[in-house]
Amino acid sequence: MDKWFDDDLSTAVNDMAKFTEGFIVDENVKECITHMAFQLGLPRLNKFKNFKQALKDGDIAKAQAEMKDSLWYRQTTNRAERLIEKMGQSL
Repeated sequence: MDKWFDDDLSTAVNDMAKFTEGFIVDENVKECITHMAFQLGLPRLNKFKNFKQALKDGDIAKAQAEMKDSLWYRQTTNRAERLIEKMGQSL
């Protein structure tokens, strides 16, 4: 089980790096995106186009709004709220 978790976590960290390639984001934002990548996988995370653009633009408040305006938020509201709040620490 530990090996599977380690493999999944490694995949999520690599997916976060791919998702944020060329962006200037702090460790807090990277951690939030890693959580999202772990839950969603990179293909679904890449569908968050406005979220990604907001991060690229350095607009954390817009990124938070885009997180909230998603099916992911509606399906996993508690987890999403925690990540949105954590993302706000980078404002």
